[in-house]
Amino acid sequence: MKPLQMCLRMWAIFLSLSWACLISNVYASEICKDWVAEVVSVQGMVETRQPDQKLWEPIGLNDILCPGDMIRTLERSRAAIKLSDDSILRMDQMTTLTINAIKKKELSLINLLKGAVHFFSRVHRRLKVATPFVN
Repeated sequence: MKPLQMCLRMWAIFLSLSWACLISNVYASEICKDWVAEVVSVQGMVETRQPDQKLWEPIGLNDILCPGDMIRTLERSRAAIKLSDDSILRMDQMTTLTINAIKKKELSLINLLKGAVHFFSRVHRRLKVATPFVN
């Protein structure tokens, strides 16, 4: 194969992947206008599930989460999400949680089903975490 043809094919693949990412972000923003979190770091396999869905789907960098969405990290995986109130939540491997509601300068509600999370916030805010066990 000639170098020019190879370059054109690689460019076409790049453009199609870029277009797919753009379309997915636009589609996600149409699903919920009042997003509660944005994925700012993904390492390994991280998946999300909407409240009305049964199947888990892979999630990527800069994807948004709507109220009620679940997010989970699989074995040897981590994720960091930025909540809409600018708090950062880091998820360890084998963690599953639901972000129910986040309102600026009001109560935030996280439902931690299993795993470990670490919260960062530079501003004093209230955060309610519902979980079977806290350490």
